[in-house]
Amino acid sequence: MKISRATLYKYFSTKEEIIDFNIEVFIEFINEHAFSPLHSDHSYGIRFQQLFEQSVSLKQDEILRGILP
Repeated sequence: MKISRATLYKYFSTKEEIIDFNIEVFIEFINEHAFSPLHSDHSYGIRFQQLFEQSVSLKQDEILRGILP
């Protein structure tokens, strides 16, 4: 995902706001997708898929941070 700084700063006024937004989205994602293996009825396949999706999300976050100054 490539966007210019000007476009980015149309939506966020500071670098801190961008970081805060990403942290909030990440926490929300984890809270929505978190599960307890001891109390989970999920099969191994479903848990593996969730872990994979979380890993992809983390990588996307790293890429987004790479476009920030």
